[in-house]
Amino acid sequence: MEFFIVILGASSFGLWRSNLPIMTAPVVFSLWAVVWLGSFDAYETEEVVSIFFGLMVVFIAYAVDWLVRDKDFAFWPYLCGTMSFWFGLTAQMSDDGNLGFLYLIINIGMLFLALYLRRAVFLVFGALGVIATLIQTATGIFGDDMAAFLAFFIISAVGTALGIAHRAQLLSFWSKFVKTMPTEMKRLRPAKRKHFLAD
Repeated sequence: MEFFIVILGASSFGLWRSNLPIMTAPVVFSLWAVVWLGSFDAYETEEVVSIFFGLMVVFIAYAVDWLVRDKDFAFWPYLCGTMSFWFGLTAQMSDDGNLGFLYLIINIGMLFLALYLRRAVFLVFGALGVIATLIQTATGIFGDDMAAFLAFFIISAVGTALGIAHRAQLLSFWSKFVKTMPTEMKRLRPAKRKHFLAD
């Protein structure tokens, strides 16, 4: 852990001196490693620490994203925080099958969060969570891994085809939703950047 503490200190100094967004990557990932390695006392503790650490980093990333408009210092904190939260949540939910529905709802919420914050990282991990839930559900229904995979493939293919076929309608719906957002919700959205998800 001492190695990552040194990396954290050096990268923090480098970020302060250079003011380059890329320097946030070693800062957040070394901090993640320090926190994670420090929670080795119990497996359950690691999961909980990973979830809350991820939420904290995502919140900090959002604050930075909203306050700093000229440079994207939030990309790497968003990525690190989302990874920490999602992997911790997935490990926690896998230990308790009764929480599968809650896990699905959280991941669907991440898909909407991706559109609201215009950040693809939430879209990627939210989609992975939905896929994992569908695979687990199909396996529980069919009992056979091959049958479950086939069912999941068919559902995914149909869902993808419908999404492509109705892409224009979905984008139109989201655009209308954005226009009807309360003023406060619009004000809380981070500034739009060229690599963000479109409204």
